[in-house]
Amino acid sequence: MISKENDSKVSYPEKGYERPDQIVGDIINNLNELHREFIKSSMEIGQAVEKYGKLQNCWKQLDESKINNPFLYQLYKNSSDFLSTARDEIIAQKRQAERLDIFIDKISRTTDLISASTGSTVSMFNLDYVFDDPTFDTHDRFQQTTHYLEKLDPSLARTYKSIPENLYCTNSDPARSALFMIRQSFDHLFNILAPDEDVRKSVFWKRKNGDHPNQVTRSERFNYALNKHVTDTTTKSMLSASTKHMLTIYNELNSAHKRGKLDESKAKAALKEMQVLIERWIENIQNNHE
Repeated sequence: MISKENDSKVSYPEKGYERPDQIVGDIINNLNELHREFIKSSMEIGQAVEKYGKLQNCWKQLDESKINNPFLYQLYKNSSDFLSTARDEIIAQKRQAERLDIFIDKISRTTDLISASTGSTVSMFNLDYVFDDPTFDTHDRFQQTTHYLEKLDPSLARTYKSIPENLYCTNSDPARSALFMIRQSFDHLFNILAPDEDVRKSVFWKRKNGDHPNQVTRSERFNYALNKHVTDTTTKSMLSASTKHMLTIYNELNSAHKRGKLDESKAKAALKEMQVLIERWIENIQNNHE
């Protein structure tokens, strides 16, 4: 077994042995190609939905009109029949596409298995390596959080659900897009938990100098929400500390609005922390209201 202090290197058993890191590189390249194809296909489907939305409005107008001309009536009927065949074709294609779920699930399960295998291998070499969860995990807590946000405001839930979609379903600056959406979710959530008028009536607000005397700061809003929605003392202290820490890195989220290259590692760290923080707030608000 090779320790960190041992400078010796692994000698592969035979010449031409394929390096595992190169194998992983091939896997990444193939998955990236597949990802790009799925993104392209997803955009085309989205464009098709948009086109059919416009067509639906056209047909609503035609349905409301009176057709007295035999030729126009026949044209209307033929077009309607054509729409029916298009629907049947799309339903059949959709059924074929649903088989992709099995294919995608196999990729996910194989990836989990390889990750576990690599972890056990690394541990035998006494190497320090931490296998992190995904940057933005769509685990059960994500689903539960989204469900609760739906009760607060459906538009907030839609914004929150779009975060992993922005992060994993595009190759076009995904971290920046995801940062923007989680910032929107965070601010929207606390606007609901701590409305401006309520905060201004509380002991946590102070009138400001300058051009915006009635402004409510994020710190004031968080303090109001903390005392309004969390009763347990220990939990309140934990959320207070974590929220204050989140405020100190809020500038990292603001970087989503800046031009130039985004520091992806910092952006993903901010995303990960923000997800956990939102989940803890929602979890404790639920417990407090039960």
